[in-house]
Amino acid sequence: MAENYSDIELVEKLSNANSNAFEFLYKRYFQMVKNLVEKNSGTSDDASDLFQEVVIIIYEKLRDGKFNLSCSMKTFIYSIARNQWLKKLKIKKRQVSFSNFEDYIILEEEPENLPLGDIQLWLKEIGEACRKLLIHFYYLKKSMNEICSELDYSNADSAKNQKYKCIQRLKKMVKEKSQ
Repeated sequence: MAENYSDIELVEKLSNANSNAFEFLYKRYFQMVKNLVEKNSGTSDDASDLFQEVVIIIYEKLRDGKFNLSCSMKTFIYSIARNQWLKKLKIKKRQVSFSNFEDYIILEEEPENLPLGDIQLWLKEIGEACRKLLIHFYYLKKSMNEICSELDYSNADSAKNQKYKCIQRLKKMVKEKSQ
């Protein structure tokens, strides 16, 4: 590493899109991000992708004039990486938890000639409110806040509580029909 920058110099060089500064950023901080990701259910490839996102976020903030370094660059990069990785883990967890469930939900836009599975029938039987809630959450991948505003729940917690009740009702129905 031929050049060594202070945080202030690094910010200045990055804002001028200096390629040496980006190389310095990678050499100095990539391993830290990689360790974070690998210690939290990620791979080296995940770390590379995440680091690239971090650099893009920093560059966009610099470009838009919204960059304010009030801590060390190391702390700033770590916090961005950590927040972005936590978001990715949350999304991964949500996608894995009901991956097969989504295959059986029919929306009005889908063709009528699709084979009707048991889950589709049960979804119709649990009522319109539950059906909409489950479709919004599992099929359309909407957050509880989005669901709350779109389906007129008083808050995200009540929508979450209702989702739980709908799932319990669906489980009970499945258990009763399979006996």
